[in-house]
Amino acid sequence: MDKKDFLLSFLYANNNEPVDGTVKLMKELFLIQMKGNMPIVYNFEPYDLGPVSFQVYTDLKNLQKENLIIEDKKRNFSTFSLSQIGINFIKEKFEALDNNIREKIIEVKKEFNKKNNNDLILFVYRNYPKFTYRSKFKFEPRDDTRTFS
Repeated sequence: MDKKDFLLSFLYANNNEPVDGTVKLMKELFLIQMKGNMPIVYNFEPYDLGPVSFQVYTDLKNLQKENLIIEDKKRNFSTFSLSQIGINFIKEKFEALDNNIREKIIEVKKEFNKKNNNDLILFVYRNYPKFTYRSKFKFEPRDDTRTFS
């Protein structure tokens, strides 16, 4: 699966349910790759809020230019979803995905898309600590306190 199809498939999952912000989008893509037993699509590295792939930002912009993704800018963040052109482009490809990959994309989006950013980041930190060493988000695992430094 190439990057474009992976990102579009993720956005298409759960009836094109929008994703609030790049932090959430980034962490969900990361979790799909880590939990999905699938080939690596994006290379993630530790950064300010945990794992990041800077290629995702580039791909989002390019897919917007192709009118496949809609970015709805809110007060403090953007919401991402597919345009009708994007839906038409990815629908058949999504249905043709290997069942395990398709189900993992759906499962991760269902589980994590409704979480707030702090809870999502905390989940990633607890389960993938090697991606946290450069982070500005610090927490004590024993007492579950969270602060930004």
